Amino acid sequence: DEAKRPVAKLMHPFDDPIMWEGHATLIEECYHDMSHLPPPSAVVCSVGGGGLLMGVLAGLKNTPSWSDVPVIAVETVGANCLSRSLDAKGVVELDAITSVAKSLGANKTTQLIYDTCASAVERGVLKSAVIDDAAAVQGAVTFLEAHRCIVEPACGAAVAATLPSGGAAFEMAKSLHETRKGPVLVVACGGAVATVSSLRAMATDLGVAFP
Repeated sequence: DEAKRPVAKLMHPFDDPIMWEGHATLIEECYHDMSHLPPPSAVVCSVGGGGLLMGVLAGLKNTPSWSDVPVIAVETVGANCLSRSLDAKGVVELDAITSVAKSLGANKTTQLIYDTCASAVERGVLKSAVIDDAAAVQGAVTFLEAHRCIVEPACGAAVAATLPSGGAAFEMAKSLHETRKGPVLVVACGGAVATVSSLRAMATDLGVAFP
């Protein structure tokens, strides 16, 4: 009888240690795939509630030769609950999500995620960057042109760190690359709801050239 009972578990979109463990494995995979290269100058990932970031931080911490690699956490204006919280030194809840990067649309992060990130900032292994929507969409368009793959602005936000239009994220990545001399590892995550038409429409609205 017990075997016939339905079992269900609510998976929080970002506040779940099991999810963080899964995200952490991408660092392990990259470590093995990049064994012929020097350690990254930085790892760049976009941030909504902070689940992916928690996994990346944990993965780096558990990889001895990469444990001091800094992470650039990129958010867009209007979906930047983490940066607002770090600035305020406490969890801040946004009144609304106004960015086009809706997949980054968490109104607030959790206390544990905030505490972990604040500690990482203090240790110098986390930097927070906020960019505008146009930079995120430009990142998505650039990714499309380079890889023939449609991604959301949520992913484009991370890609923006490799482009001059990426503002603070680009300057951080450039500075770390010049200092540490390793590659910049960008986590390209977020494409579930992206379409050519939606990306073209956002690019048009924001004055971003679309191929």
